Formats: sequence, C-alpha cells, structure tokens
Amino acid sequence: MSIESVNCCIKNPKGIHCRVATKIAEIVSAHDSVVQLKAENGQVDCSSILDILSLALLQDSQVVVTADGADARTVLKALKSLLARTDDP
Repeated sequence: MSIESVNCCIKNPKGIHCRVATKIAEIVSAHDSVVQLKAENGQVDCSSILDILSLALLQDSQVVVTADGADARTVLKALKSLLARTDDP
C-alpha cells in the first residue's frame, strides 16, 4: 500500500457541483485506493457524492486529495486533471 497526496485548486467556474462530484466518485470507484478530499471546512471520503457536495467547494478553493492504495498515483493523477478542468465533465 502507498499513501500519496496532491494539492489541487478547483478551476470549474461552478465549483464542485453534482456532475463533478459524480465524476469524482466514478473515478474513485474504478480504482482500488481509498481517497479522501480535504478542504478548509472538512474532510470527506471521495466515494460519496453527498459527502463531496457537503464541502460546498467553489471555484479557486484549495483542496488536498489523499489516496491510500496500490494505484494511489493513478487515481490522484485522474482527479487532479478533473479538478483542473474549467468545463463540466
């Protein structure tokens, strides 16, 4: 097992809304790592769309994404790319 983390800035003008939260959960469910999203107002498991939405992340919010598992780097790379998008997935 390997624990990795990456700092990200939310670039979508709408922040993390339902579509983005769903895509995050889909990416996480396709991997074996346990993924957490940490922001100023809390930390949540990225397998839960409602938990992700509960952070109410807006554009330019800074977050830390942590993955624990054999494919940690792969899942973090995919999530960092998603969070850097300025359009909806």
